[in-house]
Amino acid sequence: MKHLSQYFTEKLNISPQVFEGGASGHMLHPYDINEFTGYDIEELIRTIFGGKMEGMTEKMDGFGMQASMNNDGEVIFIRNKGNLNSEKGGMTLSDFAVQWKDNPVALDNYTRGGKIIEAVFKKVGKDWFNPSSTKRLVINCECILAGTTNTIPYPSDQVDFHNIWVYEKQENNSEWKNTEVTKHGLEVIEKACEEIDNAKITPQVIIKYSEETERLEKKWLGEWSKFLKTYDCSPDTTIEGIKYSLFYKWVEKNASWLMEDHKASMDVCRRWIFCDKNSANLRDLKDIYKDHLDEFITLDKRANKVCGDVLLPLQKFFYSLGADVIKVTSGFVNDGQDGTIKSLLKDLQTATDKIKREGSLEDNEFLQKWLDVLNDIGTENLASAEGIVFSYKGKMMKWTGGFVPLNRIIGYSKYNMKPKSLVESLFDSKTQMMESLFDTNLVKSKTVPEKLAYILKKFLGSDVALCEDYQGSYKWYEINPLTMKIDSAYKLKERILKYCEKVDGLNITSKKMPGIGYVDIKYIGDEKYWFVLDLQKYANNKIRIKVSKEFYDSMALPHDQKGVTERGWKEWQRW
Repeated sequence: MKHLSQYFTEKLNISPQVFEGGASGHMLHPYDINEFTGYDIEELIRTIFGGKMEGMTEKMDGFGMQASMNNDGEVIFIRNKGNLNSEKGGMTLSDFAVQWKDNPVALDNYTRGGKIIEAVFKKVGKDWFNPSSTKRLVINCECILAGTTNTIPYPSDQVDFHNIWVYEKQENNSEWKNTEVTKHGLEVIEKACEEIDNAKITPQVIIKYSEETERLEKKWLGEWSKFLKTYDCSPDTTIEGIKYSLFYKWVEKNASWLMEDHKASMDVCRRWIFCDKNSANLRDLKDIYKDHLDEFITLDKRANKVCGDVLLPLQKFFYSLGADVIKVTSGFVNDGQDGTIKSLLKDLQTATDKIKREGSLEDNEFLQKWLDVLNDIGTENLASAEGIVFSYKGKMMKWTGGFVPLNRIIGYSKYNMKPKSLVESLFDSKTQMMESLFDTNLVKSKTVPEKLAYILKKFLGSDVALCEDYQGSYKWYEINPLTMKIDSAYKLKERILKYCEKVDGLNITSKKMPGIGYVDIKYIGDEKYWFVLDLQKYANNKIRIKVSKEFYDSMALPHDQKGVTERGWKEWQRW
């Protein structure tokens, strides 16, 4: 049988179909350009780190706004086609007060940015913006406000002018159409900005070739090669083909029954991953997968989450690469602002605490997903800039790093959290009462080993698996957090650690390897008393606790209750 990813790739290389998302003006990441090949990404890495990419600018974390002047000399602001084709050609500053009368924050933001734009445009004059009755020039602007507009803090209000959008229409047609995006003529706006401190043309940023950029180029070319091999791809595979292979890997692990029909699998991939709802008739797909109908309907309803899970490995690669790109880039607005990173980390901690404290199980699952991404990048690699904007092979795109997971978590805590269900709220109250009682009993435990045993017994309930190594030197347990009404292995690990940190005389060491995160916990007074908390990505959201034989024997820890499969034992041996 032909490997499914090979089947996808061959089909795609014969007749590639490009499904690009995003409306006009949406800034794409490199991984969004589906027709790019692995070779294109290699060339991009060489160009970026080789200091050969020209015309790079900072991707600001502000809010975009298009603006112009109409023939009546009014500065107008365009947010949608309705504004563009209205009688005035857009909204005026006075219209903002009506539009956002119930949202004082939005009103303040748009008004502050709008006043800076108005001051610049009045120096230019209406004639420049309206060269004829069928042609008008609109400026694409980015508004940044002192403090935090979205996620990244900036020292002062500022408006950057990116480029010029040319709109034209036929004499007998009232609809304006965008015909060109250019920087030609932007020098007129630049001259008008000379006497206005907080207005300027978007400045360029640079990467200078050095020993460090040479090292990073070699590093990421090697990482890209390994990534392609991991997902059964080659340098001539398109980004679209890579996404199909990622989908195949996900299907193999989570819904192997989808592979029973190759053509239908491709249709499902187009539907879920490329948002092509017309790839196949939904009724036909339900008929094909009638033996798994409930599972198929559930996954189809959660297509956005499936898409996020499938594409995450590709996105994580580019975020980590982007963090190194941003690290060697100079010329950002916040360069030299030492407090920016501290402020971002403080906001991250606040958002994390809020989601853990107030969020539902779904909220905490979202949080953990993006914390894992951020941990892979490393908080030490966070930058004071969102990213860079550049043009490559005729495509305008952005490259970001740690900003994405940071922005997802902080933004989610502000706007997307779901209220806890009644059951979750009641469970939290009961948990608080039980943990208070547990703290009291923990203090009463006499020796350090007894305290450790007390902690373990709290979490080693009836639904655990126990196994002994072949030499008999240690035991290990496998726990499913869900049986304890804890929604992730990570949260279970954090809860166990919380209690261990209350015990004096322990040496607690965290370690991280690819696919594995584990913590050594040892009693300093006698090294035969130890256990290891082990989280493995292939362990199906379970946590494993490895316990020394002496600890097990002397403290009467729970004995074998369920047993462990041969496959489970082999997985442990891999560790």
